[in-house]
Amino acid sequence: LVEALSVLDTDQLMRYWAVHSFMNNYDSIVSKARAWNFYICENNGVLSYIPWDYNESFGGMDARVVIRDVFGNLDLDTTTTGLDNVMSAEKDLINMPIDNPNRVGGTEQLPMLHKWISNEECKEQYHEICTEMTGLEKRYTELTARTKDMLEPYVQKSLTFYTDEQFSAAMKHMDLYMKYRIESVRGQASGEIPSTWEGQKEKSETLIEPEGLELYKMASATNIIGCPPASVINPVVNAFLGKDPDR
Repeated sequence: LVEALSVLDTDQLMRYWAVHSFMNNYDSIVSKARAWNFYICENNGVLSYIPWDYNESFGGMDARVVIRDVFGNLDLDTTTTGLDNVMSAEKDLINMPIDNPNRVGGTEQLPMLHKWISNEECKEQYHEICTEMTGLEKRYTELTARTKDMLEPYVQKSLTFYTDEQFSAAMKHMDLYMKYRIESVRGQASGEIPSTWEGQKEKSETLIEPEGLELYKMASATNIIGCPPASVINPVVNAFLGKDPDR
């Protein structure tokens, strides 16, 4: 461990993983795709991360969220696809364990995380960084308010991909995501909420209930993959499933 840490900027690395875990970005190394979307920078023999490609954060690449984004509120049974969990996508992602953000296995599959997260002293330092990050809530509120004011005139003039209604809904659910995720990360870092998959399974009663949050209203799968909107595709799917025999 000492040898490994000697060539890593551990403080920067911990801050990277704290933010990465918070963001729920699965267009990345922690997804099934294993997208290695980061650069490794070497300076005087010490390695650090340069992160990139975070446009699908906040669960935007979670299959359950994408399905609802594409099909809207269409009543589809997705149990046979293996996409359903014992809880909603919202509750699952809001409570994502900060000690293992890997969706498809343990931390041993992520060597640059596993090397130090397995050490109690390093983990304690990491949890302090996570707590520090949750203290930025006021700055987030101020930043999003300024960003909203900057973008809204363009949305109202139909100069973006989204309607005014979609934009307002996305901002509302973005605020809810931040509120609940901050609450969860703060609780995990303090030990009130388990910070591993195993611990959360044993003490599921401690998990945050994200009331009112609908992540698909922030997602943009229909635009990114060029899929028709729900108003167009739903009648086709309903007809295919035999729910609308007149079509």
